[in-house]
Amino acid sequence: MLNLWSKPSGMDCEGTSRRDFLKIGTLALTGLNLAGLLRLRQAAAATRSVKDTSVMWLWLGGGPTHIETFDPKMDAPAEFRSMAGAVKTSIPGVHIGGLLPEMAKMANRMAFVRSFAHGNSGHAGGTHYVMTGTDYPPADSGMPPIKPSFGSIAARVRGSNHPETGMPTYVRLAGLYADGPHWLGQAYAPFDVGGQARNNLNVNLPLHRLGDRRQLLKTFDVLDRKIDQSGLMAGLDSFDQQAIDLIPGAGQGCS
Repeated sequence: MLNLWSKPSGMDCEGTSRRDFLKIGTLALTGLNLAGLLRLRQAAAATRSVKDTSVMWLWLGGGPTHIETFDPKMDAPAEFRSMAGAVKTSIPGVHIGGLLPEMAKMANRMAFVRSFAHGNSGHAGGTHYVMTGTDYPPADSGMPPIKPSFGSIAARVRGSNHPETGMPTYVRLAGLYADGPHWLGQAYAPFDVGGQARNNLNVNLPLHRLGDRRQLLKTFDVLDRKIDQSGLMAGLDSFDQQAIDLIPGAGQGCS
């Protein structure tokens, strides 16, 4: 482990130094990289006000067009307007596609964005644009993404894991082009519930052996707590405890 008591230098906009990242990165050698992620999340929360919110991004590839759903354009010529008609919503003057009457009743709880458009007719290029905010036509030729996704950016800002539950910030149910972190790094990649990340949650050791490893970690911890007057060591122990306690809970009920 690097020196825990050196003065921070070369701070980024969140007050975290390059040295701090190196400290946290070395924790991966002990197998407690989750504790490092929790520690990063705590550092981010200390520098800004963070509110717990959830966003579900539904990507309906191959689904109905915007004209048949949320932008019927009934005042446009026949070749441009919805063939399914329109229905009034709970917002005066706002109409959506005629096939969505129940959704129209709850329109006052929604925000319909009808101003976004782009000229890239390719599937991959259009997906890259929507997922990252960057127009990238070479995507249609099989080129890899060049920008991080909104989900990865959210994980970078909010922290990769919830500070109390340890739940991942960014979760995906199925892979999508340009949904990764790119230059932000794999620490902010989506947690894939169908991939190896999910398999890693399975407890492959008996719980009594996990307890033995916890005791071994305490045995290795020979640093004198009195040296640190800032409470840093107590904080490190707290995060390590969270990381270890999450493992049995995540494995329960898993086949």
